[in-house]
Amino acid sequence: MRKGKFAGAIAGLSLLAFLMGSWANPRGAAGAEKQRLIFNWIPYALHTGFYVAKERGYYKAAGFDVTLDRGYGSSDTAKKIAAGVGNVGLSDFPAVIRGRATAGLKIKAVGVLLDRSVNVIYARDDRGIRKPTDLIGKTIGAPKVSALRSTFPALAKMNGIDPNGVNWVNMPGSALHSALISGKVDSIATFSTIGPKLLPKALKNNVVVNPILFSDYGLDLYSVTMIVQDKEIQKNPGRLRRFVEASWRGVAHAVENPGPAVKDLIKNRGALSEATERKVWRIVVNHLMTPYQRTHGLGQMSAAKTKLTRDITFKAHNITKDIPVEDLYTNAFLPKLFPSRASW
Repeated sequence: MRKGKFAGAIAGLSLLAFLMGSWANPRGAAGAEKQRLIFNWIPYALHTGFYVAKERGYYKAAGFDVTLDRGYGSSDTAKKIAAGVGNVGLSDFPAVIRGRATAGLKIKAVGVLLDRSVNVIYARDDRGIRKPTDLIGKTIGAPKVSALRSTFPALAKMNGIDPNGVNWVNMPGSALHSALISGKVDSIATFSTIGPKLLPKALKNNVVVNPILFSDYGLDLYSVTMIVQDKEIQKNPGRLRRFVEASWRGVAHAVENPGPAVKDLIKNRGALSEATERKVWRIVVNHLMTPYQRTHGLGQMSAAKTKLTRDITFKAHNITKDIPVEDLYTNAFLPKLFPSRASW
């Protein structure tokens, strides 16, 4: 039997066992528990796996009636989860670290969705920008408050350039595409998941854009994570385990079945382009299915990379408070899942 088919068969048996166990659970049989999952931003391909978990019945089988809500930025979601506005959230890990260190938010990551950083600088080729050192003396468009701006000094130092040698241009996120294509700025700091929307638009205007991924040049931090309150871990570990398992089984299904999975997303978010979101989902999976994830299991986090992300975040924001690595994440609620990309 080929490896891909074998992995699929094992996944199918694991899913059957999970569903049978959930249906036998008295809480699920007695009535679904309402749960609210708050995203980090407006739903798009990044969130495909959670729509799969809902559409394919994983949440229902685990005893949950789940509401999937849009977010208004990672920092806002972190605050809402800490305040109990939602049960579970998705937030960029540096925002979780900052929230815990500076605002005392009692939240923790219970799995990482984007193991490899999607931070990127998209630069115009006609301005001669193809690598970090080419940014010296050039302009970079970004919101005034931006995670990419705060971590850029670390990227610069790793590549032997002066962080003050570039010129930042303040602009809202909605203006980034047009500013780059029109030539108002030489480059923009954003996320690689916008590539399928930006790059075709640029080519139509005869503009060649080069991606400079932070992770390709030494700065690879944890990005989007699933987060919960500390007290949820302490008081409701069984419920949390069922929710986390159902969620990540949805993600695993989406990795193995990209076409049908994106259709589940589009069913709920009809304004999105299926063709574009399929391309975005491919990028997401490239940053999700890292060698570490393939070896240790979907969503798993390491102490070493958590420490790196913490230390870079602290330095970028001049945070001196000491927070132990173990206070920032746990893998205890994740199922061991190793999805295959054979169908891609």
